[in-house]
Amino acid sequence: NKKLASLKSLLLASVSGKMVYAVSSLVSLPLLAKLLGAEPIGLIGFFTTLLMVMMVLEGGLTSNLIQQLATYKSRSVHAFQRYTTATQCLVFTYVAVFLVIGLVVALTVSLLSGFIAEYWLQFKSITRHEVVQCVTLMGLFIGFNFLAMVLQGVLVGRESQKILNALFLPYAFARTLGVWLLLQYVFRVTSVVVYFEWQLIIQVMYVSALLCALHKERLIVLSVKCFRLGYLKKGIVFSRGVLFISLSSMMVVQYDKIYLSGSVPLSEYASYTLACTLAGLPYIFSSAFSSVLFPRFSIDFTKGNDERIAKIFASSVSIISFLMVLFVVAVYFYSPVVIELIFAKTIADEVKGILPVLVVATSIQCLLVVPFALQLAAKWTSLSLRINMVCIPLIVCLLPPMVREWGVNGGAYIWLGYNLISLASTFFYVTRRFDFLKPVMLKKMGVIAAVIAILYVVHYAVATLTAQVSNVYLALSVQGGSLMVTLLAGLYCIRHDIVNFK
Repeated sequence: NKKLASLKSLLLASVSGKMVYAVSSLVSLPLLAKLLGAEPIGLIGFFTTLLMVMMVLEGGLTSNLIQQLATYKSRSVHAFQRYTTATQCLVFTYVAVFLVIGLVVALTVSLLSGFIAEYWLQFKSITRHEVVQCVTLMGLFIGFNFLAMVLQGVLVGRESQKILNALFLPYAFARTLGVWLLLQYVFRVTSVVVYFEWQLIIQVMYVSALLCALHKERLIVLSVKCFRLGYLKKGIVFSRGVLFISLSSMMVVQYDKIYLSGSVPLSEYASYTLACTLAGLPYIFSSAFSSVLFPRFSIDFTKGNDERIAKIFASSVSIISFLMVLFVVAVYFYSPVVIELIFAKTIADEVKGILPVLVVATSIQCLLVVPFALQLAAKWTSLSLRINMVCIPLIVCLLPPMVREWGVNGGAYIWLGYNLISLASTFFYVTRRFDFLKPVMLKKMGVIAAVIAILYVVHYAVATLTAQVSNVYLALSVQGGSLMVTLLAGLYCIRHDIVNFK
């Protein structure tokens, strides 16, 4: 019972922090678009893409750190002092390495800021000097983000999501709505440069808080003797595999955004950015599940507990599948009216055309987080790499003509196609390698198909009926109520899976 409560509480802590970040991001986006304008929003979108691309340079070290920490934790009951010392040295070594990586990346991006402003980004309302300042601040932020990433990884590996959540909640609010409140009511400025200045200030404060938390938990000790290169060499094969996955995933996941950022004006790129952000809401659950499943799968693999892995795997797939299907249905049937209410017409028209495709693609990717966590725990990195290597040439060749034909929608279609291929390939090969997953997954597939059909029919009927209602807010209330009833009914139906998630 203690383990059951522990795993669920870890997931709840992880979900709540990411929920605050996602919701506050969604609320702040239209407010920032109104305050700053379309081009600054496009620049913020470029910042998000640049951040994701640069973080690939961590080379899989974070995943290796999480796995080693989880393993040490499972073995510490037999030799507490030995593994406590090993944990401190492991953490210190990785923090030192990430500090160096962060410094190099920050300096590189800052030096390239002029080139990016001159030859890559397309803008009119923002001056070149402002763009250079913003890109420089982006580089500094990304440098500190490497430190934040490894420090968060330490807490995840130790299954200390509650401590991480206590720090992440105020950080998430400050970076989104907090910055908007400062710009709108305190400084009363519409400068995108000030926006990025405050992003950097908040990032520095967050990293400082993480360092203090780890020092208090005695997980980090400032000692030269604690730096041991052997810890890096020990997991170099695993890290190299994750690095190749990260590099190839960056190509398939971020290539559309990188290509579009240099091929269309920032004002048009802003619409794609807004749609990607709205479609990214499911990442709340996938990233939360990942941070819980990966260390727990690692522990269970160490113990050889296949039955437990199968139960958690099947339960996770059921829970995430239901949430993703409900999210897709909600966006397809009910989002157009909401988008028209919160965005200007020109932006709303473009977002409505892109969003449904991106939502399906993102939801599929979120479902893949469960088998991917299992692959990492089993140190099986070749499958995802092979899938990516097959898809990369297709994406590189198809994206330019599709963008010429369908504009930014072409990038969305590419993203959807990649995730469909990944879904079919991943589950086929994972269940073939881990035979103990086949019985439970065969049952789940039929249930998931039935749920998709039922939810589509029910909400198509609700959408058709509410379309006849002249009062927009009354229609939205009915739609929201139907989604809430569906959520509660669905959670009741999968209650056994929720119980098995332990």
